[in-house]
Amino acid sequence: MQISIRQAWWVLIAVLVIAYPISAKAAEIAQQVYGAPFLPSWYGIAAFSFGGGLVASFVYIDDIDRQLKHPVLAKIVIGFLSGIALCMLLSQDAANPKPALTFWAFVASAASAPIVCGALVYLSDKGRLFGWFDIVADRLPRSRSKGGDDDNANFS
Repeated sequence: MQISIRQAWWVLIAVLVIAYPISAKAAEIAQQVYGAPFLPSWYGIAAFSFGGGLVASFVYIDDIDRQLKHPVLAKIVIGFLSGIALCMLLSQDAANPKPALTFWAFVASAASAPIVCGALVYLSDKGRLFGWFDIVADRLPRSRSKGGDDDNANFS
């Protein structure tokens, strides 16, 4: 299958003509509807959260990083989201967060990304996961019936 540059150019122009008014309207609605962290006052916290995730990507733990497909990207995204989440929790979704939250966004994203990645790798191992299931199943109370018959067979 070959793609004609001329056809692709016209498709691109058509998509831009259709998408521009829709995206402008969506941006207008987003300013009215969405609050923190989608406000310009939260850009500093977002930047520091991204920076913390970037710093966390330099933390190399062999057992974790060799099991992840893209460990740098995973740590950046997880760090970014955890920094934003902590700041939203601390500021209680305020429209104008305190400037000191930028420090906590950086610390939270830098510290939590390797921890969360490690927890995800630990929980993704089937052997460990089935071991945990066996421990929980052994501690659950067992049914006292002898089994074989349906317990609900006598009910009409």
